[in-house]
Amino acid sequence: MNRNFLIIINPAAGKATFKAKYDRIVSHFSQLGFSYETFYTTLADDPSRLQDKIKLNTYDDVIVLGGDGTLNYVVNGMVESNIPISVISNGTGNDALRSIHHQFDLEKQIDIATNGEPKILDLGKCNTRYFLNGVGLGFDGAVVDTMIRRGKRYAGHWAYMSTVLELLFKYKSVHFKADIDNILLDRKLFSMTIGNGTTFGGGFQTNPRAKMDDGLLDLMMIHPANMIQRPLFMLIVMMAQHGNFGFTTMQKAKEIKIEKTPGLKAHIDGELLPDGAYQIKIVPGAISFRMP
Repeated sequence: MNRNFLIIINPAAGKATFKAKYDRIVSHFSQLGFSYETFYTTLADDPSRLQDKIKLNTYDDVIVLGGDGTLNYVVNGMVESNIPISVISNGTGNDALRSIHHQFDLEKQIDIATNGEPKILDLGKCNTRYFLNGVGLGFDGAVVDTMIRRGKRYAGHWAYMSTVLELLFKYKSVHFKADIDNILLDRKLFSMTIGNGTTFGGGFQTNPRAKMDDGLLDLMMIHPANMIQRPLFMLIVMMAQHGNFGFTTMQKAKEIKIEKTPGLKAHIDGELLPDGAYQIKIVPGAISFRMP
């Protein structure tokens, strides 16, 4: 049976390797007699361009060749579409893929795109933007903001880690005012991560209990800490053991409203959000992915 694929590529994501992976996909499809079309994008691209492309054509499948930023672009262009998405990882973090199926081998990913079964997953929504993985506020947002201002956005995991270590002793906790499923929060926090997926920053399992199909978001809040405690707390988070210690609060929720707060930085799937108030909620069953 002939199948028609749309291959979406961000050449800036893993630009040293995307051509070889693209050639391998095309070769595989040619052997199977599948049709395909290529769609190039950038992170500055408007998702409406992809929406129009999907509406004007008939595709059986979409393949995303890129990282978390490219995947975020695609889900915003395909929300509530029933076309299954497959991922060929080619970014620096690929955190969302760790929650989808955690397969990083190229041949396995191509096999999933060809033979995998579609599964409906949830999305999160922050104001008008959808996310597959999560939103980070406070310290996490400050790290992304610093990397962008210094031109380190695409420098990979070690650039992220170096920025984390630099800000760990400089960052000042921010006073959060939030409504979490109609329960008010009014206190200082070091950070808050709101996850549909489990992992941030190229491997930090900040929300290890998160599931992409349970109709809930997972919150992890880190309380203010002194300079001596911070390295220990960070190590515990890196080991995904923070649920066992009192310096964090972890819970599930459907909707979180956060008031505009001076100095509060936030990111969505690794992309900096404009300063302001944030309304974050779960959108159950909004997107389809192929699974092993």
